[in-house]
Amino acid sequence: MGPECGSWGLPARGTSKRTFCNAFGAMHLDFVSHANECVAKLVLCLYLIVAKHGYFVLEQPAQSLLVKAPRFEHFVNHVCFVFVTRFWMQLLGHPSPKPTVVYSNGSWVKTLDLGVLKKEFRIANTSLKTTRLSPREVLGRFFQLIMPCKCL
Repeated sequence: MGPECGSWGLPARGTSKRTFCNAFGAMHLDFVSHANECVAKLVLCLYLIVAKHGYFVLEQPAQSLLVKAPRFEHFVNHVCFVFVTRFWMQLLGHPSPKPTVVYSNGSWVKTLDLGVLKKEFRIANTSLKTTRLSPREVLGRFFQLIMPCKCL
């Protein structure tokens, strides 16, 4: 399972106001309250899976605060023993070198960790490229958007 990580990840912390002390975040925002509701439903599914003696695998980005959600925290600390494995998705064939954390009640999830992502491997196999702009280019694009030049 991979719940929506849009409000739990590092890039959204400024907007969602999620912190280690306040995992619920700014609940007056729709996307934050929706994500909280989604995690509550997810934990109910995890209870059902464990009750039926099944296995679950939950994937999140490495910087996600989902583990600090009170319902998930209670599930992990009081209901079920969970194995936590950190790995690089690129070593498993993903086009981006994305660090990921997986939570599972199966010990076999440790086999996903294939070790350290070497720089040479990352450079050779990354097909997704980020665009890096200098401050001058960023300002130039910004001013073109807000004040288009009308030359005759």
